[in-house]
Amino acid sequence: MSNTLNRRQFVIKSVLIILGTGTSVRSNPIYALIPNKNINKMEEKMSSVTKRSLTAPCGLDCFNCEIYEGNITEEFKKAFASKIKKDPEEVACKGCRQEIGCRHLGQPCETLKCIEDKGLEFCFECEDFPCVKLQPAKDGADRFPHNYKLFNLCRMKAVGVEKWAEGEAKLIRQRYYLGKFIPGKGPILKRQ
Repeated sequence: MSNTLNRRQFVIKSVLIILGTGTSVRSNPIYALIPNKNINKMEEKMSSVTKRSLTAPCGLDCFNCEIYEGNITEEFKKAFASKIKKDPEEVACKGCRQEIGCRHLGQPCETLKCIEDKGLEFCFECEDFPCVKLQPAKDGADRFPHNYKLFNLCRMKAVGVEKWAEGEAKLIRQRYYLGKFIPGKGPILKRQ
């Protein structure tokens, strides 16, 4: 399998998991055929300030998401809209902070409201971090990236948001969605 196909599978699977569709890329070949060759170029052009504003309080890296408006292709927009039964113009996302939560979850984000009420930017800044809102659960683990968000927040706290965004966010996402878990080592990416 080529790195391009791995990248496509990673991005599409991550979007489907985050949005709770639970659909496997392998069982849905339409998504495997929609590459976004511009995502790396667009991400490289983003400043650290932009990446910071495109990082959800809970630790999701919106700037790496395939449905973020700066990354989405028209082809993916149409295919994804068909899958979730929405108009293609309703698919692209501006990031959780501008959308006041994930536009595709269909409910307000309690974590975002909590952070705003406390006057904080990220959950790791809270004296109650990590709280029950971030606690992973087996139920929904195939659809909601709780462990991934929590790990991102821990890394942001340890190295800073900018350093995390520039050097770690994409690799953490890839390891989470594409890595093979090895006890004591964490997720390992196979090199092709």
